[in-house]
Amino acid sequence: MTTILFGSIVRNGRNYLDRYFEQINSLRSDYDVKIAITEGDSTDDSYERISQLSQHYNIPTQLYKFNHAGNLYGSVNVPERWKNIARTWNYMLDRISLNYDYFCYMEADLIWNKQTIDQLIEGMQYFDAVAPM
Repeated sequence: MTTILFGSIVRNGRNYLDRYFEQINSLRSDYDVKIAITEGDSTDDSYERISQLSQHYNIPTQLYKFNHAGNLYGSVNVPERWKNIARTWNYMLDRISLNYDYFCYMEADLIWNKQTIDQLIEGMQYFDAVAPM
């Protein structure tokens, strides 16, 4: 079975984490799924909720804590925001030890369906990297 590792970063994600895990769990009939996720600088219980959900769904999860202590920004193009996002991603990418066939960079708050993932995996048969557009 094909193994997909979903990689995500989270800050104050309590409101969408249940959906994130439900979406990944919905793929289990066709894929072996794993998660690598870095939480940091949250003022809610995101870290604890990720831990609870990974146990509830029994999905192999590498959960990392990384606080960069930077400002909280919305979706704006501010160099400090991008620097902190990159630092958080790199923190996780430097530590992943799970085995996988495909790595899926996934914003944890996105809403997607199984057909999207199927198309991405199909595209990976022909290209080194694919993106849903």
